[in-house]
Amino acid sequence: MKKITIFLSMCLLALVSCSGDDSQPAATGNGTRLVKIVSNLPNEGQYISTFHYNGIFLSHVIHSTGLRNVYSYTGMLITRSDVYNSANVLVKAQSYEYDDQERVVLCKSLNLVNSTGYKVVLTYDADGNAVVVEKFTGDLVNQDTPFDNKISKYFFEGELTVRKEITNLNTSEVTNYDLAYDVKNFSFKNIPGYSKILLAGASNAQTTQNLVLETEIDEDSSARTYSHTYTYNAMNYPLTSVFKDDSSGEVWGMDTFFYE
Repeated sequence: MKKITIFLSMCLLALVSCSGDDSQPAATGNGTRLVKIVSNLPNEGQYISTFHYNGIFLSHVIHSTGLRNVYSYTGMLITRSDVYNSANVLVKAQSYEYDDQERVVLCKSLNLVNSTGYKVVLTYDADGNAVVVEKFTGDLVNQDTPFDNKISKYFFEGELTVRKEITNLNTSEVTNYDLAYDVKNFSFKNIPGYSKILLAGASNAQTTQNLVLETEIDEDSSARTYSHTYTYNAMNYPLTSVFKDDSSGEVWGMDTFFYE
């Protein structure tokens, strides 16, 4: 199972122009608006990402890898991204489309370096309590080839994804994931539109709270659990997070959050 890291693994996002201040945000443990994440991954090293704003909106994120994500909004919804490398060359463009209920229905990502494309199509059921997620690959024009021969269905309770059902189309094998959350404030809570697009990203979970436990259940009913353990600031926003495979005891990642 891949590490579920909302920030590092999700789709790259962006804004049309980088009009905000590029200076380092004032990073402290207090406050409610996220300005920096320091991620430590065993055998991979440390990654630092700083968040910059234009008014209430996320303007861009600068990564220690040299990449810069620049975000674009239509109203309160994130609708487009441009990703630049350290030489300020555009390397990836990504867009989001929504239905009339402001639910993300399409995420399209174009890799301009290797001329490949990727898209995620989301189809909601009639009552809005579940969504089928399909992924496709291709070139910069068409993305029609199934990505991994899997189809996913996510189930909601309010604004939380509480269950994921992943079906392998080659073997018909079904793997379920049950998700549990804290009752604290989501670290990305005060970034407009951010929680909506998580459903189309690699994190595969729409949330307004912090994930604390994921239980993976295979067809043979064997279960494996993965946990996030947090500390919080006085405003009940995460200060630190440790992500662990409970079955093996292996720590997969440690994050530290800073706010303003």
